[in-house]
Amino acid sequence: LRTDITPQIVSEVRARRIDLGIVEGELSASEREQINVAPLQAFDQFVVVGRKHPWWGREHVSIDAIDGQSLITRQPHSQTRLWLEAVLLEHSVQPRIAAEFDHLESIKRAVTAGQCLTILPSYTVEQEQQLGLLHVIPIDGSPLQRMLKLIWNPAAHLSPVARAFMTHLETFFPGLGISAPTEPGAS
Repeated sequence: LRTDITPQIVSEVRARRIDLGIVEGELSASEREQINVAPLQAFDQFVVVGRKHPWWGREHVSIDAIDGQSLITRQPHSQTRLWLEAVLLEHSVQPRIAAEFDHLESIKRAVTAGQCLTILPSYTVEQEQQLGLLHVIPIDGSPLQRMLKLIWNPAAHLSPVARAFMTHLETFFPGLGISAPTEPGAS
């Protein structure tokens, strides 16, 4: 098991260096033509603030309120950053980029320590939220959402462990249609 950015995981799956990938990043049309993609679950994205932020304790926020706010985000050209910029642009929202980091833990620590906000799925900050370090604020209308996807190379011979994992996933995500995928050349 390892983590990496979406383009790297896609590259590894296409090159058959790994059997399966679970990604949140967006896939290009050419990538979708070369790999199988099974949507797993959509995750809402939330505004996340630390104790020093004036929004600490708020129960919800409009997406428009993010305009002009100090935002800590991923580095330029990352899948997450490109997605976030596109969504905010759709809503004519322009936050002030206060810091850019290439690691989720760095983003969370910076938000915890300061008065900036970030936008993340709630599962990434559960521990900090339980400890009272970060506060998760739903965005009115939940306009920010990303899809977690399982990817694999349709031409690859999947290991028994990979096939068993895919079958196991169907118990949590029924209707994926991925259990017992056929091997290349099988009829």
